[in-house]
Amino acid sequence: MIAEIVTVLSEEEMLDPGSSEPELLERRMGALLAEDGTRVLSTRRVSSASLTLDQLLSESAARFDLVLVLHPAESDKALRKALAQVSGRSLVLNEELVKALRIRYKRAGRAVPRDVESRALIPKEAHWMLPDGGLRPGLVVEVSGRYLGALPSEAEASESLWAQTAAYLKASFRGVPVYSRRRTLQFIGRSPGQIQKALKAHTEGARVAFRCHGSLWAATLTVQGIDQARLDRELDRMTGSIRRELGADFLCEGLQSLHEIVGRLLLEQSRSIALGESCTGGMLTSLLVDVPGISAVLDRAVVSYSNRSKTDLLGVSEHLFTTHGAVSRVTARQMAAGIRAQAGTDIGLAVTGIAGPGGGTREKPVGTVFIGLATDQGSEVTEHHFRGDRREVRLQSAQMALDLLRRFLLGR
Repeated sequence: MIAEIVTVLSEEEMLDPGSSEPELLERRMGALLAEDGTRVLSTRRVSSASLTLDQLLSESAARFDLVLVLHPAESDKALRKALAQVSGRSLVLNEELVKALRIRYKRAGRAVPRDVESRALIPKEAHWMLPDGGLRPGLVVEVSGRYLGALPSEAEASESLWAQTAAYLKASFRGVPVYSRRRTLQFIGRSPGQIQKALKAHTEGARVAFRCHGSLWAATLTVQGIDQARLDRELDRMTGSIRRELGADFLCEGLQSLHEIVGRLLLEQSRSIALGESCTGGMLTSLLVDVPGISAVLDRAVVSYSNRSKTDLLGVSEHLFTTHGAVSRVTARQMAAGIRAQAGTDIGLAVTGIAGPGGGTREKPVGTVFIGLATDQGSEVTEHHFRGDRREVRLQSAQMALDLLRRFLLGR
C-alpha cells in the first residue's frame, strides 16, 4: 500500500512552525507503517479550523491506498463529519461504541460524560477501535476500495491504535478477519530483569514492548488472531498470571498514574496525610496535588532542606545530625512522625536523601534515600540506592515514597 499521513493541528500549533512534536509523531507513525509494509509517500499538515477538510481528504483518497489522519480532540466532530461526507455515508449512533466508552470511563474511575453518545456518532459501517487505556476512538472508513483512517494525535494512543488498524487492513485485503488486541501493565519495586523474567514465563504467544519512567515499568502485550473473544481471554489469562507472580509489585492494568492510584486510595479511605520532603524538594507534593479532590485529605507539606528546618518544622532532634546524619533511617523516621504530629493527620510521609551530583560518601553514596512512613500502627522506613542524575534520583524517590504509601493503604 501507499499512504499519506495528514496531521491536523490546532491554530496555536499552526502559528508555531518550530514545534518538533508533530514531526516526531509523523516520523514515528511513518516507521510503524513501514514495518507493516506500507510506504508513506506524502505528509502534510492542515488546520483544525479548516472548512475544506472533506475536500482535502477526498483529494487524498483518490491518490493513496490509505490516508491516515492524526488529529487532536478539538477536531473530533469535524473529522467524523468529513469522513461521512467523503464516504457518502450518514453519521449513526454506534451502540457498541457507546457501551465500550461507558466501560472505559468507569474503569478509569471517571464520570461518564453527558455527551458520551455524541462521541459515538460515526460514519455508518465505519470500523472503530479504542486505544489501550484511552477514551478517544480511532476510525477506519472504506471508500471505493481505499481507506481513510483517523487516529488521536497523542503518541501512545496513535501507536496503540495503529496495530489494530494494520490488522484490520490486512484482513480487509485478504478477506480473512485478523484482529489485534493490546494491553498495558505497569509495575514498580522490582528490577527490569525480574519483571522481564516474570513476563516471559506468562506471555507466550504475545509481543511484549517494554518502557520505563523512573522506578515505574510498563509492558504492552500485543496478541493477534481471528477470534476476538479468544484474544481477550488470552490477555485476561496472561494478566492474571502476571498479577499473581508479581503480587504487590503489580501496579495496575492500563495507563493510570501512580499518584492517581494513591490519591484515589487516600480519598476512598478518608485518610488524612502530611508530607515532609528534603531531597525531593516538593516533587512528591506536586505529584499528589495533580489528583482532583486531594485537598480533602492532604493537610500540608513541608520542604525542610536544611538541618535547622528539620528541627524547627519537623521536630527532628539536633543530636541525630551528628550521630546519624541528616540522611539516615532515624532522621526519616522522626521527619515522618514529626510532620504527622504537627498536622494531626492519620499519616506522615517523609523523604531524605542525597540527590547529587555531589554530597555522597563511601558509606552513603549519591542516590542513597530513606523514606519514612508514620501511622497509628507505628512507623516504617525503607532504604533505597537509586541511579541517574539529580532529577532522576528525585523522581525515583518521590515514586517510591508513593509506592510505600500505596502498599500501606492496600494492607500489603
